[in-house]
Amino acid sequence: MNKIERFSNRVVVPGRICLAGENIDWISGPVLTAAIDTLNTSVYTSPATGRKVTVNYLDTGKKTAFELDKNYNYERDSTSYVKAVIATLVKSGYQVDGLDLQIESNLPQSGGLASSGSFCVAIVAAINSQFRFGLNELQIADIAYTAESEEMGIGCGQMDQYSVSLGGTLYLNCSSRPPEIQKLKTNNQVVIIIGDTRESSRFSDFGEQLRRRLDIEDEGLLKYVSETERAIQEARKLLSNGNWNPYDLGRIIDECQSYITLYKGIHNPIIDSYIKAARNAGAYCAKTSGTRNNGGCMFALSSIDNATSIARAIRDVGGISYVSPISNLGIRYNMK
Repeated sequence: MNKIERFSNRVVVPGRICLAGENIDWISGPVLTAAIDTLNTSVYTSPATGRKVTVNYLDTGKKTAFELDKNYNYERDSTSYVKAVIATLVKSGYQVDGLDLQIESNLPQSGGLASSGSFCVAIVAAINSQFRFGLNELQIADIAYTAESEEMGIGCGQMDQYSVSLGGTLYLNCSSRPPEIQKLKTNNQVVIIIGDTRESSRFSDFGEQLRRRLDIEDEGLLKYVSETERAIQEARKLLSNGNWNPYDLGRIIDECQSYITLYKGIHNPIIDSYIKAARNAGAYCAKTSGTRNNGGCMFALSSIDNATSIARAIRDVGGISYVSPISNLGIRYNMK
């Protein structure tokens, strides 16, 4: 019998790209996101006797276990995210019993594609399905956000959890909790090409630098926020129309990339080489997803016909590339 056949539930949650607005979510402003169909997190669940949770990571072969009803100490490892989700559910009034989890993900870790957000949402959704809590996508997103931001104390914004829970192309105004949400129109003739450096670069260290710049009202960072927010509103208006022109969106996204460089001061030579290669190969636009001075991922938007050429161009300059449609679905239950 296959190892996962005895597991009664499977939940799949996509990753996401940030079309525009990196870091503005935790500054409490708007962002634009699109969910990635090809890169995702899967969680299989089965009930277990007793008060133990067993976690098996299928992509690494690692297996861990811990007892429920404990005061957890959190590190920045995957099992700590599982513990934080369970602690948040319990504090919210939900009873979690013994459980076996199998988890796999093909999302680049700490690459700017919401790997931890997708992971937390998938854990919440899987436990929700296993124990029939009846949580909807918005409630799941909020619990995942609470687990990551408050329970673990990471201080992230709301963008990742809501974008992967709901899927599609979203406008999220994170000045409120929950954020203001508008589902925008998806053009099925436009696909996403991801360029992956294969270098993990955790945002938390860089995020502290940005927070210090925000505290002193750094002129460049404030200019980045104001110009990007203006561009987001322009893109929001464009994407509210089902007949939008990808070249118009591409112009706006390329402008947002220039703001990251000019005003935020991010210079990532490897990502910049992928962006240049994608644009030269005919992408509508190309931009970093997440902002890091090294490592991470970028994305390009392309016609279906040109996607293979752009993916090859990124590989030719040293990247790993993936082609994906925009996922119009967020959380998917009992996927086979």
